[in-house]
Formats: sequence, structure tokens, C-alpha cells
Amino acid sequence: MKRILCLLFAISVSTAEVRAQFPTEADSVLVVYNERMAESKEVAEHYAAARGVPKANLLGLRMSRLETVSRAQYVGQLEKPLLDHLVQNELFTFEKIGADHKMANGRLGLERVVDAKIRYVVLCLGTPLRIKPDSSISETVPDEMPKPLRRNEAAVDSELCVLPMKRLKPLRTGPILNPLFLATNSFRVHPTNGVLMVTRLDGPSQDIAKGLVDKAIEAEKNGFWGRAYFDARGIKEGGYKTGDDRIL
Repeated sequence: MKRILCLLFAISVSTAEVRAQFPTEADSVLVVYNERMAESKEVAEHYAAARGVPKANLLGLRMSRLETVSRAQYVGQLEKPLLDHLVQNELFTFEKIGADHKMANGRLGLERVVDAKIRYVVLCLGTPLRIKPDSSISETVPDEMPKPLRRNEAAVDSELCVLPMKRLKPLRTGPILNPLFLATNSFRVHPTNGVLMVTRLDGPSQDIAKGLVDKAIEAEKNGFWGRAYFDARGIKEGGYKTGDDRIL
């Protein structure tokens, strides 16, 4: 998939720092569900009730029920209405970039997020998973971009991670560099730094999707323990040998 943001951070932010930014973490969560699926809304409401997310932070959008959609469907049914909702409800605040914030490519007149009340988006059962390649997109890409990366299909979740960059007009073709690579403060993963945290409650059924919520809360209360089984394949050579050795 096109946009893979490796967000691996040491948890160094204090509770006081979080509360200074948001009244509660639950207030900074927006839960998105597919209005065309009653099961999708049920998963959203189940999660919101379990985690104390305000009802105002549930957003229903009329999306395709297919797992793979066109770029036009993704933009028209998910990306644009989601961003419109964030802006119209003052959950994202954009500001024009001045000469002192000129982009590396020299473009002006663009906008960046300077304040955000939403830090996380939870996509519920029924939200599309993948965006198809779009041959109608014609962009000038850097000469050094390898040809295998000159593609515009994407994972929906990864594409939404860079939603705060939307008005900076990033390329749809190829990967986007993670602006927070090597960051050590997890709280820097924030829309004002160009990244929206996106997660998903999904599965073969609504019961399984709801179970993800219930099992997480159970583990938080009683600890995470139990049996685990690993299959060592006895690999003698090649790229997978190191991983196989670690299992033994």
C-alpha cells in the first residue's frame, strides 16, 4: 500500500500534558461509521459508550459497502465530508502559510493545521479498506522516486493519517515521508504536526468488532496473560532464518 507511516514512539508524555491539551482523551476521539450499515453504527455506539466518547463525536457518512473503492468514492464519501466536518465544527483550524513558512517546494498560499481538538479517528466496521489505482491522476514526481513506488493506490487508514496535510496538497502518487520519524514524545503525533492517528474496529461480524473493544478493556482491568503458540519452521538459510531462530 502507498502510505505507510511507521509511528513507533516511546510513551514519554505525562497525564498532565494530555489534560492540558484535552479535557479527557475521549474528547479527542472522532468515531466514523457507515450510515448504510446498521451494524456499523452499533459498533460505533458500543465503542463510544465503553470509552466515554461524547455522542457529538460520532459521525455517520454514507459510504460504499465495498472493501475496495475508487479514488473518487474515497474522496467524495469519506475524505472530503470528514474534513468538512472537522473544519465546520472547529475541530481542525487551518491557517495560511506565510513567507516565513515557505514549503520546501516553494509553494505559497497553502494552509496547515494550527489547532486541533481531534487527535484520533476510529473507523468502524463497514468503512472501506482500500483505494484502487487511478489512471486519471497525473502528477510530476521527483526524479529520484523509484518506478515501483510511482503508484497511487492506498490503504484508507494510511491515507487518512495524512488528512491534516490535505491543504498542503501532497502528491497522491508515491509515499509520503513520516514527518515524525525518530520522534520520542508520543504526544507529538498530532494534527498540528501533520499526522492524524487512525485506528479501526472491524472484523467478519459486528460481534467480533465489538469484541475488540471488550477484550481490550478486560485486559486493561485484569492484565494481559494467557497461552501463546509459535510455529518455528526450522529454516536453515535466507531472510526469514533470523526471525525463526528467535522463536526457539
